[in-house]
Order: sequence, then structure tokens, then C-alpha cells
Amino acid sequence: MIVGHFSTYPHGGAAIAASRFHDELRAQRIDSRFYYALCDRKPPEDASYLPVPWAAKSKWQSIAPWHTESARRQRRQSRQLYDLHLADRDENQGPFSMAQLPTATRLDWPQINADVVHLHWLAFAADYASFFGSIPRNVPIVWTLHDMNAFTGGCHFSSGCDRFKGACGACPQVLSPAISDVSNHSHALKMRSLKSRQIHVIAPSKWMLNLAKASPIWPDQTVFSQVRYGLDLQVFRPIAKQTARAKLGIDSCVRLIGFGADNIRDERKGIGCLLDSLDRLPADSNLEAIVFGAGKLDRTPRSLRKLHQFGFVDDQATQA
Repeated sequence: MIVGHFSTYPHGGAAIAASRFHDELRAQRIDSRFYYALCDRKPPEDASYLPVPWAAKSKWQSIAPWHTESARRQRRQSRQLYDLHLADRDENQGPFSMAQLPTATRLDWPQINADVVHLHWLAFAADYASFFGSIPRNVPIVWTLHDMNAFTGGCHFSSGCDRFKGACGACPQVLSPAISDVSNHSHALKMRSLKSRQIHVIAPSKWMLNLAKASPIWPDQTVFSQVRYGLDLQVFRPIAKQTARAKLGIDSCVRLIGFGADNIRDERKGIGCLLDSLDRLPADSNLEAIVFGAGKLDRTPRSLRKLHQFGFVDDQATQA
């Protein structure tokens, strides 16, 4: 059996979770391959991690007038949607990704030839119509959800909005919201692209699972399961607090407040609440804070003796 995992990146939180599935399958002697679409760091050296093999455009496709016009229409429509609804959007709202990209993303299926496709975080990498159109319909698809994007019209966290339970549209997270905005277009395109597919949806929590079940994007026969994320307990295990502080260069005697997020500037992660709370406290010579995640705070609240900023941490030993 060949299992093909697909992820936008080979690094980051979702990719780490995906790689644990991949590595465990390989430990069970299953032929598992991890395909990534984009990589802005040094690529993995493991030969089972591979760039996605995209299908090359044939000479016939290049000269066929109907294909050329279709490609132009796709580029024009995706750019219009992006310019109108997303171009000047505040990045601190969190990511928002379209289901239609300016160009097709067809897989070179003969090169992949997987018995099972396991999808992970595909934002900004998959043009839904061409991507799913290139996967044979008899191939079952497992989709592990790492956020809400797979079943919404583009947001990765709905912030309580339940429009994804219908057809999206009038999205509160985009510019110039309208019934026929980019969220409505993406929602409809996802539904069309997944129609009649064999899909098994996996969510790491009951909360995510119940949200996914509420979306009409999935085909009628979709199966839903909860599978919690796994951790290597030889790495992620309790250690003495004083030992941990010594490794991180933190005084063993201070009181410490911790805050972490993938991106600390993402409003929904709560950094504003933390700073507001710290600003309300009196100055304390025995109080420090540790912050980790992409982004940087440009000031130290007056209540703190010291602020430790570690930036984005992807080393597992440091995380532990």
C-alpha cells in the first residue's frame, strides 16, 4: 500500500502533526510519502519528503483555444476576487485562503499513484477544481483538519461566525463583504470539487469534529472520526522546573508568566488581553514573562522586571 500525504509546507505546526502520521506509518513498514508544495527553509533531507509533482502542461493544452481562454478566465476571476476582498486585509486577522488560485494545480498522478491520499493543511497551495480533479475518483481521501479552513469559505478560524453552515457570503473577515463575495465563491467551489468523493475526515478534538460535521461542503457519505494528536513522550515529558529555567536562561526565583502562539500578532491569540492585564498591574521586581511565537513585542510592560522573547520555536527540545 502507498499512502501519499499532502501539505502546503514541510514545516510548521500542521506539517509537524502530519509528519508524525507519516513517520508512524513508515515505522509500521507502510510505503508512506510526504508531499509538500512550498518550502521557504532548508528542505527535509529524508528521501520520503518530496516536492509535489505537478503535472506539466501538454502542448495540446497550450494551443487549444478553449483551454487558453479557460486559463485566462481563471486568472482574471481569482485576481478580481483577491483585489476586491483580500488585497488590503489586515494580516493580524489571521489567514484567509481562496479555493481558486490564479493557475491550475494538477497532480502528476502516474508519478504519485497512491492507494490512499491523506490531506493536511493545503492553504495557498491547492486550486480545488484542478487539484481534486487530478485525483482518481476511486482513490479514498483521508483529511486531517488542522484548522477550520477545509470546510469554510476561506477563513481558518470563524471567530464564532456560523455562515459556513450554509453557503458563507457576507463574510465578516473580508473587505467589501457581499452575499457573492470571495467566501461564497470558495465555499461553492469546494462543494463542487469534493462532490461524490470518498472522504474520511479526521479531527484532533470533539470541538473541531462537531464544527466539521455542521458544514455542507462534505459529500453525503463522508465519515468523521476523532484522532488526537500524538507526541513523542521521550521528548515531550515533564522535567524539573528549575532545570528548564536554567536551560532557557531564566532566574529560578522569579514569578513567571508564559504566553505562546504560532503568531503572537494574531489578534485572536490574545496578546492584547495579556498586555492590557500586565499594564494594570503595579511594577513588580519579581515578575517576568516569557513569550514565544512569530512576531515581536515592541515594548516591555512596566509591571515586568524582564520580558523574554524567544521568537518562533521549532526545535522540539526547546519546546519541551
